[in-house]
Amino acid sequence: MKSIIYILVAVLIVINIVFMFIDYKVTFILNLVILCLVVAQVRFSKPRTSSGDKLPE
Repeated sequence: MKSIIYILVAVLIVINIVFMFIDYKVTFILNLVILCLVVAQVRFSKPRTSSGDKLPE
């Protein structure tokens, strides 16, 4: 499951680089999608901490 997410993020980053030269609005949306995927991956990979916990600063 983890490898699928990493492949998806890698593909999105490649598309991101391509669209950076075409339309910056597309890259902004893609960056939000990548950010959401990374956050979801971090949340799911650490089931010990509840979603309500804040990370120590």
